[in-house]
Amino acid sequence: MRAYPLITILWLLPCIVLSQTNISGVVNSYHKVIGINYSQSGIKLDNVSGLAVNDRVMIVQMKGATVTTTNNSSFGSVSSLNQAGNYELATVCAVRSDSVFLLQQLLRTYNEANKVQLIKIPRYTSAMVTGPLEAAPWDSATGKGGVLAIIVSETLTLNAPVSASAKGFKGGSFYKDGGGCVNNAFTGYAYNPTPITYLFYPNVQQAGYKGESVADLPLFQDGGKGACANGGGGGNNHNNGGGGGSNLAAAGKGGDNLSTTGCTGQHAGIGGYALNSNSGGKIFFGGGGGAGHANNTTSSTGGGYGGGIIFIQAQTLVNNGFTISANGSAGGNTYGDGASGGGGGGTVIFSVANYADAVSIEAKGGNGGQVDDEVIPGRCYGEGGGGSGGVVYFSGPQPGGSVAATGGAKGLKLNSTCASSNGVNGSAGIQVINYDFIESTTLSSCTGLVLDVDWLYFKINISANTALLQWGAITTTSSYFVVERRKEENWIQLAQISTSPNKVEYSFRDPYLAPGTYQYRLKLVENQSTSYSSIRLVTIKGREQSIRYNPLTKQVLMQGSIDKDDVFQVFDPAGKCIFQQKFMSPTNGWNFNASFLSSGTYIARTSKSSIKFIVSN
Repeated sequence: MRAYPLITILWLLPCIVLSQTNISGVVNSYHKVIGINYSQSGIKLDNVSGLAVNDRVMIVQMKGATVTTTNNSSFGSVSSLNQAGNYELATVCAVRSDSVFLLQQLLRTYNEANKVQLIKIPRYTSAMVTGPLEAAPWDSATGKGGVLAIIVSETLTLNAPVSASAKGFKGGSFYKDGGGCVNNAFTGYAYNPTPITYLFYPNVQQAGYKGESVADLPLFQDGGKGACANGGGGGNNHNNGGGGGSNLAAAGKGGDNLSTTGCTGQHAGIGGYALNSNSGGKIFFGGGGGAGHANNTTSSTGGGYGGGIIFIQAQTLVNNGFTISANGSAGGNTYGDGASGGGGGGTVIFSVANYADAVSIEAKGGNGGQVDDEVIPGRCYGEGGGGSGGVVYFSGPQPGGSVAATGGAKGLKLNSTCASSNGVNGSAGIQVINYDFIESTTLSSCTGLVLDVDWLYFKINISANTALLQWGAITTTSSYFVVERRKEENWIQLAQISTSPNKVEYSFRDPYLAPGTYQYRLKLVENQSTSYSSIRLVTIKGREQSIRYNPLTKQVLMQGSIDKDDVFQVFDPAGKCIFQQKFMSPTNGWNFNASFLSSGTYIARTSKSSIKFIVSN
């Protein structure tokens, strides 16, 4: 056993974060798919601006489901999803004229007439989110937007939220009609929501607009209480609430008009139907909430918008208490009218190997809109139904912290003399572990154009005292990988793994590791050339390391084992590293005097633990 000196040697280092990129706003570019040549893995786009060889991309079809259109209680139920929701990740091999060609053969089929888009996924070594990071809103007219996707080979640090909330399918549009009504005049499941003259009443809307979904309907069926796939139904005339939007779970029905005086008729919008993900092979936006029927409220927001799609791949995530969300938005409120349904929660895919702290991930359904009955005796208008929760997929370990895919609540009743209401909350969404995101491992004919190695990804998952290395790379057949590990000074060779034709994914298991911090890298040897992957850092826990702050003594206290070469850092509220110290030999416990810091909120962290603390002077 090696004897360590009792005195721990420390190196003070400048606060330098190598290859870190500050990101905020919309970082993806979106391209409409015009045509696909499957034999050549070629995709024709509306524009190829900004796309280049070795770019990572996602292809996803947004619409195209077939629904029942018989005007009865089954209206809008899904008879076939067809290609709606199909998606996969890929790597660009070539860009020629108006098309890109992929390194891999396409796994899925797509119908480009039903709004297929290609999203460029930016790749970073390390990235810091310095302002809100967002998906562009979904635009059904162009068939683009609503997806946020990034790949970070090292550490992703959040100093601001990440959101695709309300970036998915559109809620049913709000409309205030002229007010003419007859009891139970409009009992059907599908109507043209454009106002008409009914009897001697002008400007009568027969039913509110349905929420947008994976199926498109003609205008003459785009209103009414029947849901449309994952889009909520609109409340029928008179003053019925809209249904919520959904994802993989059912949304809530809107509240009926339960009035005992004035125009009556209980025909609230039905909540969106639960979609089938085909065991995770399909991903969806949250459906839009249906609009309530209104004739008094002058302004409202209509149905809530569905959550979008988020894909994050990173070696390490530092959450810092910020939220990653793909929530549906709330339905619009009304007074003396039917309120609108909440939007369905969206889809979040996480492929993260290590979590530095607790996470906050949300794919919640939006609440139904609230209705104010204005304390009028006998008047009892319909509240909005709640949107369903979305879905969160984990490819890799589950993090600690909060993961919420709750359904939205039905809307509140205000100033009401009603004895009851019958709107429904949205159903809870789901979490899925051990998920494999969709990507082909079969190379296309385009690979003959690629001369250099392309490291697709390199990640390490820790289970007990074993490190599982997984990587993807495009190589020639006359090559092999060398797996190397370093704990202290020298790299040692662990294994040599030959490449195989038409294979891009490889793995290696390193068991029986003693507690400590290890570095791994991959070396690819092709003929006379050598290429290295990025270095991955993993920690096998011995005695648990923790960091806490004592505000009385203004000391940051590190407890537990500290490895040689571990680094302690302090970041100010702007995310700037203001102090860094490297340990040159192992030790147990260490204190940092924070008394010189100005008042404010700071983050202290090592490779094993982190804490947010407040200094008050």
